Amino acid sequence: MKKTVIIILILVPVYLVFMRSFNRAEVLRPRALHTMNTLFEAYMAKMDGGVFTNRRPDERRVFDFTNHFVVGGTNYQCLLAADSWDYQGASNLLAITSDKRFLYIDQHGAVLLSGMPPGY
Repeated sequence: MKKTVIIILILVPVYLVFMRSFNRAEVLRPRALHTMNTLFEAYMAKMDGGVFTNRRPDERRVFDFTNHFVVGGTNYQCLLAADSWDYQGASNLLAITSDKRFLYIDQHGAVLLSGMPPGY
């Protein structure tokens, strides 16, 4: 009986640690990738002279975003952004620039993405 209790007390924290990693890898990263793909599709539609639509407004909202940011001494002009996609806060934006770069924008400023947003 003591061995069973000890094993359970050891396995439960290990399980919780792995579930957090699983959640990040299996839920959060695909959400960020899907948002980036949606932004790119809207960018291409806008460049072709068409109109972009919010296909899943319950998950993310894509909108015109013309703010200008300087990251690492380089100027970036944003065209579109998505909000309401991030688990860290509704005020965090994922934006696409005129040269097809992605910026992660939060209350501290903009970060140029070479991969995933911070925390993903």
